[in-house]
Amino acid sequence: MEQDRVAGSCNSPPYFDGNNYATWREKFEIFLDALDEYASEYLTKEWVAPVKTVESNVVPKRRSEWTEAEVFAAYSNKKATKALVTTLSTTQFSHIQHIPNVKQAWDKLRVVHERDDQVRTLKLQMVLAQFEELRMSETESISEFYGKVEMITNEAMSLGQPIEELLVVQKILRVLPSRFRAKKNRNHGCPKLK
Repeated sequence: MEQDRVAGSCNSPPYFDGNNYATWREKFEIFLDALDEYASEYLTKEWVAPVKTVESNVVPKRRSEWTEAEVFAAYSNKKATKALVTTLSTTQFSHIQHIPNVKQAWDKLRVVHERDDQVRTLKLQMVLAQFEELRMSETESISEFYGKVEMITNEAMSLGQPIEELLVVQKILRVLPSRFRAKKNRNHGCPKLK
């Protein structure tokens, strides 16, 4: 079961253990929207328990007094909450376990993992430095190396600064080990004279 969650099966939402928040967030939004588009609205729209006014006081409505629309809204919030909590590791769940509203829980996870603009800027600087320092080892295949490059470029994009494709291609060409470079003619490409 855990293996299915890590692999991201069609029947379960993407698992989140605290790593690669931006990618998980996007996958979860897609999953929830496919599961129930009404429930997915509650990631951005806060559900509020129905209330009524009694003698100039605002008090919660009893469940039996809720309208059909209020019941549906509560159900959609619960469905989104259930989908969210089933994706989280124990550590991640601890950040939101006492929050009954899925939007508040969603926002809390964002704050925990994105922090503020200063942290985002710092993360972006670190990602761009990783890109610049990235080298391909002599034993690494091109597909393995490209996987590393792709992870870094995806992270940069999720932080709001995509790395241009031309820069990626130039980077790959610059760091290719000698085994991938064309053999140069010993006489530097000049034909031998007879």
